[in-house]
Amino acid sequence: MKVKSDETRTLILKVAMRAFLEKGFGAASLRDMAHTLNGTTGLIYTYFKNKNDLFETLVHPVVNAFENRLATEDLPIKDAVEKKGMSPKAWFTKNLHFMISLIEKYPDEMKLLFLKADNSSLQDYKNLLIEQGTIRSLAAFRTLERSEDFKGQELSEFFVINLVNFVINIVVEILKQDKKPQEIAVFENEITSFLFSGWKASPMR
Repeated sequence: MKVKSDETRTLILKVAMRAFLEKGFGAASLRDMAHTLNGTTGLIYTYFKNKNDLFETLVHPVVNAFENRLATEDLPIKDAVEKKGMSPKAWFTKNLHFMISLIEKYPDEMKLLFLKADNSSLQDYKNLLIEQGTIRSLAAFRTLERSEDFKGQELSEFFVINLVNFVINIVVEILKQDKKPQEIAVFENEITSFLFSGWKASPMR
């Protein structure tokens, strides 16, 4: 029986992260990773079931953050509206900021999940987020529609779906362009101001 060590596992993850970022899940090779580690693929299999298990381990912090968000988001919606008077703008800003905070905390893991996951078990995770995000956002806006500040203003499912798509695609574009934290902060402010107040309120003016 092979003795496992945390140091070796960490080194495998480091090499795998670099390989997946450079080549993507589909093109990355366990054999090449093992060569970089001066070992065989057997070394990697000692710690991980397969390439997909290795990939999932790397992106676990991000997936876990999303799942925790989705699991705990439903109950506070009504309270947020009734007790704190949350507006549609505040709801949008909160969710956009959450996504951007993950880029700042887990930049490489976010790139793997949204840009490098083709052919992995997580290749459709973006679509899953859009689907789940739409369900929860619709619930949120339906609650907002019943509040005093939002009466008479109904948002269609089509609009909400595209709003969720908009948020997630902003994140994907930020990842593609590898923007720095200070640039991201400017974009976040621009997007929120323009979407809810129009071009006259944009920081560009």
